[in-house]
Amino acid sequence: MILVCGGAGYIGSHMVYDLIKRGEKVLIVDNLQTGHRDAIHPQAKFLQGDIRDRNFMASVFKDHDITSVIHFAANSLVGESMTKPLEYYDNNVFGTQVLLESMKTAGVKHVVFSSTAATYGEPKRVPIEETDLTSPTNAYGETKLSMEKMFKWADVAHDIRYVSLRYFNVAGAHESACIGEDHQPETHLIPLILQVPLGKRDKISIYGDDYDTPDGSCIRDYIHISDLTDAHYKALKHLEAGGASEIFNLGSGEGYSVKEMIQAARRVTGHGIPAETTPRRSGDPARLVASSDKAKKNLDGHPNILKSRILLPRLGHGIRAIQRALRHRRFQMIKIEHELGQLVSFALKSNLIDKEDVVYSINRCLDVLDLDAFSGEIDIENAPATPIESLEKILDWAFETGRLEDNTAVYRDLFDSKLMDALTPRPSEVIRTFNQAYANNPESATEWYYAFSQKTNYIRMNRIAKNRKWKTSTKYGDLDITINLSKPEKDPKAIAAARSMPSSGYPKCLLCKENEGYAGRINHPGRHSHRIIPLDLEDERWFMQYSPYVYYNEHCIVLKDKHEPMCIGAKTFNRLLAFVETFPHYFIGSNADLPIVGGSILSHDHFQGGKYTFAMEEAQTRHSFQMRAYGDVQAEILDWPMSVVRLRHKNKNVLAQAAGHVFETWKNHSDVDVDILAYSGDESHNTVTPIARFKKGQYEIDLVLRNNRTNEAHPLGIFHPHRDVHHIKKRKHRAY
Repeated sequence: MILVCGGAGYIGSHMVYDLIKRGEKVLIVDNLQTGHRDAIHPQAKFLQGDIRDRNFMASVFKDHDITSVIHFAANSLVGESMTKPLEYYDNNVFGTQVLLESMKTAGVKHVVFSSTAATYGEPKRVPIEETDLTSPTNAYGETKLSMEKMFKWADVAHDIRYVSLRYFNVAGAHESACIGEDHQPETHLIPLILQVPLGKRDKISIYGDDYDTPDGSCIRDYIHISDLTDAHYKALKHLEAGGASEIFNLGSGEGYSVKEMIQAARRVTGHGIPAETTPRRSGDPARLVASSDKAKKNLDGHPNILKSRILLPRLGHGIRAIQRALRHRRFQMIKIEHELGQLVSFALKSNLIDKEDVVYSINRCLDVLDLDAFSGEIDIENAPATPIESLEKILDWAFETGRLEDNTAVYRDLFDSKLMDALTPRPSEVIRTFNQAYANNPESATEWYYAFSQKTNYIRMNRIAKNRKWKTSTKYGDLDITINLSKPEKDPKAIAAARSMPSSGYPKCLLCKENEGYAGRINHPGRHSHRIIPLDLEDERWFMQYSPYVYYNEHCIVLKDKHEPMCIGAKTFNRLLAFVETFPHYFIGSNADLPIVGGSILSHDHFQGGKYTFAMEEAQTRHSFQMRAYGDVQAEILDWPMSVVRLRHKNKNVLAQAAGHVFETWKNHSDVDVDILAYSGDESHNTVTPIARFKKGQYEIDLVLRNNRTNEAHPLGIFHPHRDVHHIKKRKHRAY
């Protein structure tokens, strides 16, 4: 069995197709960082994993009868390597080290390495020969050269023989057009040029026209993908036949400038292909052309190793590339219809839509995607478990075809929210289903609604999974710690676009009911598929929804119908207890209503709750007493790092009155000896964070006493996390 590392990438996937056509058994290892699952040959065995993972790689070799390795797994963007050199050394060099260690342990002795002519740097002569000086001008080339040196010494010490193939620009696609170039983002010159006549971009950029070349643009050698995979296979056979470790150049021996390539493409496509000159890219040599004489002579005695299938040479043979690209475009249409079919199948299987809705839903999706027809299949039996993979592929396609303005999280989120709305029931249908479930069991209703909010991708569980969560033991109990990694960072383009947008007062904030179904904008998330549930709390209209960032199980938000600021008062306790009466399996609480100790949104009155038990709920009692003036309400002072009063009673109205008494007493309480002042002039400092539950037949409410005073020593709050630990309180870190 041949192990192909990076076998889901552009070159690796073509290598796998070539090997299987030749009757070889193939195992693919790829982390899908830049590879594509749909480029994997169906007859190949695929393991998703990272070659830097020692345990994973050890199991790969232990569990499979691997005889040889072809190594493509590496980061390969010149420009990116100059800004992220450490990432390139980690992925490329360290990854190769782990691979060689695993090969050594397993006794695998043959490896073909997909290297690069960037190892030569700025050549002293052209065409370049294998014995010429290697002096890379970019971090990518330097890592590839380091990998070659590692192979050399692994051969000397462990008899792991290798062939390193150095080549330049690869282009083309499989003859069947079932796979081809599909980089995200695309950086290769040939497909970038072809994107102009295919309508995917307005013009092609020429990075510098002041190089020491005849027309001032860079000169490169080109090789067809089929020639390249053929060369890799022959290199493998060279090793299997007992051949020594070698380094070979692969190329045509002829170089073409960027401007020549563009002009040739204009001739064969009949398209004007507008071009613009932009500044040079860091690390780009002026001229790279390889001599392949050594490869032609040594690889299996086949002087015809390169079949001259070079794209866009002087005589215009590049028409094959255009045809191949057009076939690839048709293939892309086949893929988009397949992914749309998968998405609709998911919606049908997960009961977002009924079978009577299928045609309607498809047509709504076609409208979003700006497509005219659908000939894909709806296959409920093989429908995916989540919409994520199909959505990601559709978004990639939308960007490639110009339907998505920018391929960043902000723009992708706005687009997929709109697409999921085509598969999401109207608010009235959602409310009706929720109420029907509630009539049977309140817990069933919230479970359905929580699952529904995930199915519509309003709650992006694939991102929530990135959060780091753990419990840490303290004398107060096991505290929950969350590092929030799920909120997408805004990219510079989105920030700039948002800054230039006119201000909008609709919706007034992220919690307003007007967010339901809202299209969103660059500075406001799309909420197309968002649905909210109306509630009546103490004869006042409120709504329930789930947090899109769910810090804990069934993390819900209960928001007021009107856009009114947070305000803790007697009615607050009545509403909280009315909520737990309606949903006795949930807790519910309110952020404090003052700056510093309050939440991030003080402009809209809201509560937060869910189905989870935090450490404070199980805190021990430090002192207990009864409030006889309020129907013998049981009161406790909790053993907790904050001042917490817990009240219990079977009658929620009596309990609300007792809570109101504690709140009003605290609101006006001062103790100068410990810096507690209720007021500074007319400014109030004392408030509470109330949390309500229904447990063992009784209502329960915790009142966390808060004070938001500051002083010169503690500008972030005297009774709030101080400067030395305030990083824990920032948005991406939560402690409960």
